[in-house]
Amino acid sequence: RHPITNDLADADDWGRWLRVIPSDVRRGNVLMEAEDQMPLLVTDRVGEGRVAMMLSDHLWLWARGFDGGGPHREFLRRLVHWLMAEPELEEESLTAHLSEDGELTVERRSLSDSVAPVRLSEDDVPRDPITLDEREPGAFSSVREGLAADRVRLETTTEDGRTLTAAAVRERGSSSELEAVTLEASHLTPLSRSTGGQIIATRGENLDLRRVAASRERAFGRDWLGVARRNAQEVLAEERSALLPRWAYFLLSLGLLLGAWVLESGYLKSRRSAA
Repeated sequence: RHPITNDLADADDWGRWLRVIPSDVRRGNVLMEAEDQMPLLVTDRVGEGRVAMMLSDHLWLWARGFDGGGPHREFLRRLVHWLMAEPELEEESLTAHLSEDGELTVERRSLSDSVAPVRLSEDDVPRDPITLDEREPGAFSSVREGLAADRVRLETTTEDGRTLTAAAVRERGSSSELEAVTLEASHLTPLSRSTGGQIIATRGENLDLRRVAASRERAFGRDWLGVARRNAQEVLAEERSALLPRWAYFLLSLGLLLGAWVLESGYLKSRRSAA
């Protein structure tokens, strides 16, 4: 059921592993076992991390073709890519595809023997759930025809309570971006003329960008492209706030008046004493 070992070559054609480390598995998924039912490959998740343990150092026998060898390249590729969280190798996944004629294909991978129904929404309108059938170990799918919506959203729950989501958009032919993927100046000429720009083809990887005056007629060269200095600006928002609250201005004014009165009183007293 696990994507690492699913669809590999027939196990009956695999060569033997001459040494396996005896162990007791406390947690994790045992994906491969030796002939004596000893665990050979164990995977597990710890928080957001992943760990895989090979309980033998004889994988090289597969590469050498000993006793028939085995799919060592594909096995190691899947193992390493699963550790790097490649989406295609997720144990619990939900994908969907909506064709142009309204046929919705839902696929679900799981390590469980059965999976929960998939909740369906067409253009944000809830519809009847979809029940998935197991077509092969760990792979469930279902097809629903006659959908009129242009986009659908699907959601389901895993056995451990996690929520899986998927979305699909109807294929309605090729878009204008996909119809013209080659570099042709004719597609951009109307836009260039209406905006006063130029279309040039550079032959070097190092293109120099320069600021030029807006009145300059030629704003490009063999290895440089000019950006006109137009001094254009636009005020998008304005916000004003007082430096101090009103009561602070009142206290400041009162303090200034009091200070002026004290200074004036001291000055008058000094004049009288001098007289």
